[in-house]
Amino acid sequence: MVRGGFRAERAEHDAEQAHQAEVAAIEHAHHAQAAAADEAARIRADHRQALDQLTTATNARITALEETRDALRIRAERAEADLDTARADTKRLAERLAQASGTEADAAAADTTEPLPRTPSRAKKTPAARTTNPKA
Repeated sequence: MVRGGFRAERAEHDAEQAHQAEVAAIEHAHHAQAAAADEAARIRADHRQALDQLTTATNARITALEETRDALRIRAERAEADLDTARADTKRLAERLAQASGTEADAAAADTTEPLPRTPSRAKKTPAARTTNPKA
C-alpha cells in the first residue's frame, strides 16, 4: 500500500505541476495578447499621425500652388492689358506720324501695327473638393 500511496502522491504532485504550468501558460498568453494589442494601437496611432502630417503638407502645397497660379493669372492679365495699351499707343503714334509727314507709306505702316487678336484668358479652375480627416 505504501507504493500505491506514493504513486497517488506522485500523480497528485504531477497534476499540481501541470495545473501550475497551465496557469502560467494562460497568463503568458494574456500578457502576449495585451502586448500585441498595445503594439497594434501604437502602430495605428503612428500611422494616423504620419497620415495627418502628410495631409497637412499636401494641403499646404496645394494652397501654395493655387496662390501661385492666381498670381500668375493676374500678372498675365496685366501683361495683356499693357500689351493692348502699347499696341494702341504704337498705332496712335504711327497715325500721327502719317499725318505729320502726309505720306501714304507711313499710313500703310500704321496698318501693320494692328493688334493681334486677343486670346481669351484661361478660365479659373475651381479647386477640387478636399476632404479633411474627420477623425483628427
